[in-house]
Amino acid sequence: MKLSKKLLILSLFTAIILNSCKKEFLNKGIPQDALTTSTFYQTPGELRMATAYLYGQPWFDYNFPFAYEIGEVQSNNIITYTWNGGPTAFLNFAVPSNSADTKYGWSSLFNVIANSNTTMINISKQTPASLGAAKTGALGEAHFMRAIAYFQLVQIFGPVPIIEDNSKLAFNANVNANIVKDVYTLIINDLNYATANLPLTDQPGRVTKWSAEGLLAKVYLTKAGISGTRVQSDLDSARNMALDVAAHSGLNLMSNYSDIFLSKNNNNPECLFGLQWSVDPSAPYGNNDQRQVQIEADASIDNVGGGGWGGYRVSADLAKLYSSSDLRRKPTFMQAGDIYSELVTTPNPNGYSMTDTSSLYVKKYVIGGPLANNGANITPQHSNIPNYLLRLSDVYLVLAEATLGTNASTTDADALLYFNKVRTRAGLPAVASLDFQTIFNERRVELAGENQFWFDIKRWHDYNPSAALAFVLAQHRNMASYAKGDPKYNEVLPIVTAVQPQSWTLGYPAADLTSNPKLLEPAVPYY
Repeated sequence: MKLSKKLLILSLFTAIILNSCKKEFLNKGIPQDALTTSTFYQTPGELRMATAYLYGQPWFDYNFPFAYEIGEVQSNNIITYTWNGGPTAFLNFAVPSNSADTKYGWSSLFNVIANSNTTMINISKQTPASLGAAKTGALGEAHFMRAIAYFQLVQIFGPVPIIEDNSKLAFNANVNANIVKDVYTLIINDLNYATANLPLTDQPGRVTKWSAEGLLAKVYLTKAGISGTRVQSDLDSARNMALDVAAHSGLNLMSNYSDIFLSKNNNNPECLFGLQWSVDPSAPYGNNDQRQVQIEADASIDNVGGGGWGGYRVSADLAKLYSSSDLRRKPTFMQAGDIYSELVTTPNPNGYSMTDTSSLYVKKYVIGGPLANNGANITPQHSNIPNYLLRLSDVYLVLAEATLGTNASTTDADALLYFNKVRTRAGLPAVASLDFQTIFNERRVELAGENQFWFDIKRWHDYNPSAALAFVLAQHRNMASYAKGDPKYNEVLPIVTAVQPQSWTLGYPAADLTSNPKLLEPAVPYY
């Protein structure tokens, strides 16, 4: 692939020196001019430097806008009209093969994989066995990163090339995609290694055994349906992994849902894995997070210049799912009359008041400017809150779905216990039994704005395509307004359309099909 040829030129070692020294959890103090790949990876501190890089920069082009377009716009949680028209193509299932956003997302995920592979190979070759858990733990981080990158790829694109050693592409960069089943085998093997070798606890922001088990639960839940029917052994594995995290990790939900998305609570215990970003203006481009400036309603929210570029708005379908007593509504989206006391700026010392009645604007991941974040150097393209790719509440809901499995309903005590922890934190009454729609809706509301919902729809489609298709066709892909103060919300005309997916996976980027024509051939097993 064209991407992979470029990555062969990239030295992970150089990237670490240039970029990862800006991470909060990075050990510093190594003279840059004294480092080579043959002398690096020799101490626990150097291993921490190597793996720190995997938490941020390689994910940059996936983080935004691609992940948002897949998880939120394509699923009809978020509606947007922007200058480049990219998000609208995802909303209408009309993404062209030459989509720049798709290419960037694809390239970014393979960038994560390439850097993870290089990290694993260098540590395996260079790090002495005497470092013990420091060595195997660092390898566990790299295995985790490769696994979650492949998990995103296989859900979005279906069959994809499995690459474990990028140096081999120097001799033959034309490779086939591999069948979905084998991609899942690689993911599960990586996560089993990570589960066995990551520590039970680590510095906030670092993945642990519980991160790997939580992700493995989600992988098994998704894999259970890829054959067209749900496989009970995979559902059992998903339940067991999720229950182990829920019951034995010692982790708990934060008391207030809104606190999860304040930068002062970065890398809180509920975050099992999040992408890490820098607000250091001297950090090389690619270590920064552009989400806030794109999705916020207007520039006055942060008062740092610019802002509100994309105008991301909530769909009427999503807005109507929130009951009036759901405490997750206000931290997820803004409606006229809302006051956010934490969004302090010089012009608004008492916080931000939403007055726009024409739309409901995204609030989640909108954290404000320096005055709202203890003086952090928030700029139009710098935000310091992680992008959560796995939270504890997600694992609780995976436990519920895996327990329900192929049944019409369940009253399983463990599933209800952890499902209701999510509900009651939101200010909602506990339920006495669970069915698919209850869990599906709860996941949508709990994780709205976190780039998850399309994967829930896709997982449903894998084993029940007619029901998932009917759900999509019934959607009103239209933004909501609060013009009349109607608690049921108004749909903004004229876009009230039922759109049918042409495919439930994206096509490979056109440039990669040109540079690697083997992607046009049927997927093959991986040996």
